[in-house]
Amino acid sequence: MTRPHKYDDTEQSSQGEIGVLEVAEAIIDTFNTRRDHRQDVEEANMATLDVPDKVEQSQKSKSDVRLAADELVASLKDVAVKNDFLVKAQEGKLTEANIHTLLQIEDKGLAGLLGPVTAAAIKYADRPETADALLDLVKLLRADQQLAHAAALSYGTPPERFPGEHLNVNAIPYSYVGFITWMAGYRNAAEFALMAYLDISLWHQTCVLLTPALENHPGGLPRPVVDYFAKYVERPATLDRLIAIAEEAVEAGVNLQQAIGTAKLTEYFVAEIWRVAAEDR
Repeated sequence: MTRPHKYDDTEQSSQGEIGVLEVAEAIIDTFNTRRDHRQDVEEANMATLDVPDKVEQSQKSKSDVRLAADELVASLKDVAVKNDFLVKAQEGKLTEANIHTLLQIEDKGLAGLLGPVTAAAIKYADRPETADALLDLVKLLRADQQLAHAAALSYGTPPERFPGEHLNVNAIPYSYVGFITWMAGYRNAAEFALMAYLDISLWHQTCVLLTPALENHPGGLPRPVVDYFAKYVERPATLDRLIAIAEEAVEAGVNLQQAIGTAKLTEYFVAEIWRVAAEDR
């Protein structure tokens, strides 16, 4: 399990994370020299196949993946747009404890996800496109964690509140980190990519509605708090790269419906985060 983020050595922690990324990138680069050879072999093999049929099958496979992913997101939309935290925000009823709790969960959870997602990128080092996309996801998560930390401090969530005063609050990010660690280590690339696609898509949908609610929060909120959520008002470009990972895996033989079923496990963790953050304390 990734250790809790330490708030008295931010600079040292940041440097450590950069070092992990550099090591991961170096490992992945060692596989990149194989790419040209692999492409030459694939092109030679394609010459012996009915190319139009092959292209048509590939296009259908990619269409199926995107459709299934978007249907999964649509089926769980209520988790994003009707959760208790968002409803309280829209009604102007969020308490300081609600906001402290959510920022606490985000800060700790994102810090804990950096290791498992980096490990997933290394796991697929022999697939440059997949590995590169996952490394970009690590960089995105690292930037998000820095914003979450800044938001927590700007709102007055003091370091002593971390790792949390309530067991259920403390458990949420770590249970999610455990889930992501399991996904990174034991599930295939399509399952991992679709899980991330679902998580980020639901977060995007929530932020579209939550950001204006926070802008109008009674008494106002520090700008870093609003900015943390405002970042995801626009649809993140990384979603298309995650779909591409899943498409490649399905085209290589991964069962799409099984991957969708595994990704759906994310629903519990997302719903639990909003439930706990909205609780009255």
